[in-house]
Amino acid sequence: MLRVSATRVARLLLWAVAAVTAAHLATAAVHYGLGYDRQLGLRPLFNLNGEANVPTWFSPALLLLAAGLLALIWRTTPPAARGDRRTWAVLAAVFLFLAADETAEIHEMLNPLRDLFRADGLLYWAWVVPYGIAGLVLLVACLRFLRRLPRRTTALITGAGALYVGGALVLEILGGYAMERFGRGSLPVVATYTVEELCEMLGLVLFVYALLDYLGARGGRIDVAIEPGGRRDAAGTGVP
Repeated sequence: MLRVSATRVARLLLWAVAAVTAAHLATAAVHYGLGYDRQLGLRPLFNLNGEANVPTWFSPALLLLAAGLLALIWRTTPPAARGDRRTWAVLAAVFLFLAADETAEIHEMLNPLRDLFRADGLLYWAWVVPYGIAGLVLLVACLRFLRRLPRRTTALITGAGALYVGGALVLEILGGYAMERFGRGSLPVVATYTVEELCEMLGLVLFVYALLDYLGARGGRIDVAIEPGGRRDAAGTGVP
């Protein structure tokens, strides 16, 4: 039997977060501190604000893991708890979308709204407005659901949400202000998005831990049966 420990999984993920963040900080220190730009391509590879690199693979992987656990809870919740099943399913879909968004940067397509509303300063990244509204609507819709969960689970999910939203929205807003005032690539901008990405990753790790802890407290056990493709005869051989 395969046993999964919420604590061990969280510890492993925290080590991965620490490694990714340390690599980012080390390459940034060489870049800004020593003025050395080449670094054998390591700066682009570990830049938390880069594209098609290690951090941009790691964050969607965390979101996909959370989406998978949410879907698992949805499938294993008794049919009698119809409201809770629906909420778990919606949350799984939301995190699946966030994983796709993190990879394809769908939210960046909303930044032209800045020109439409003539927004600047704290609203330099205009996508935070629709995403912030959507997040608030989701929170209000889930309040009763959160109250029905065990207190420990509610506290863990609330803490994870505060970390993730604090990074994804609040620090993104501050980062937009720093971008407009100091320019792309400036130290204030680098410091802001470093803390932003770290908060997002820590929030996701805490959320994964909360879901695994909830499954464990519920006595979660899953049996997986793999069925072969095609039809089989009584002897188990394939039937054309």
